[in-house]
Amino acid sequence: KLITQCFQKKHTVTVFDHKIVDGFPDAYVRDGKTIFLFEIKDAAFPVSSSNSFSFDTIKTTIDQKYNSERKGTAQLIKHLKLLRDGTFESKTFEQLKLKRRNLRVYPIMVYTDKFFNAPGINRYLNAEFKKKISAVELENVFGKIENLTFLNLSFLIDNIQLFTDEKLGFRNLIDTYNQEIVNLEKKNKKKNTEISLLLINESFEEVMSRKHSSKLNKKDYIKTIVEILNLTENLD
Repeated sequence: KLITQCFQKKHTVTVFDHKIVDGFPDAYVRDGKTIFLFEIKDAAFPVSSSNSFSFDTIKTTIDQKYNSERKGTAQLIKHLKLLRDGTFESKTFEQLKLKRRNLRVYPIMVYTDKFFNAPGINRYLNAEFKKKISAVELENVFGKIENLTFLNLSFLIDNIQLFTDEKLGFRNLIDTYNQEIVNLEKKNKKKNTEISLLLINESFEEVMSRKHSSKLNKKDYIKTIVEILNLTENLD
């Protein structure tokens, strides 16, 4: 219901995984020629890893949870391969008169443990994701496969009004994040300070907190969630 409320346009197609078809994404959304692929992973970051202060240990944990041969980035690659050959809708792209070379795909991985919000994790997973795209030769199948977005579930829930805002919404927010990282990379290209490294490795949540601070965590956000999700339905 949360994802459904974020995509309210009349002709938007939203399909969820009911565990009937193998390889189906947790959620598939198509708005015209724009596709959003959602993978939701409820993975905890082990205390032993977070307290290790070891790069290799932390990297291994990230790979196990979100970048293994079967989980995380690999699942998104599997979805893209299925879209290359077919569709998750009741009609084919040919029947819908859609050409894959005109489609723009947004891969989104939703995580639950806030430890994964650490600087650099989104960048690392996106780099690994791109390697896998190249390995299976998917670069030229679609019009564009956007960078992987690593999104915290609590941030989405707490700031649902941001994602359902008609002037913002998922696509614009992700585009803003990707462009902001590009701008920060250009600005800090010749710098090698701790601050510059932190900036170019900012998470989606950190960038949104800076760019849209006035709209985040409104005092009435609980009321907003109740209204958006229509949680009072059938309570009378």
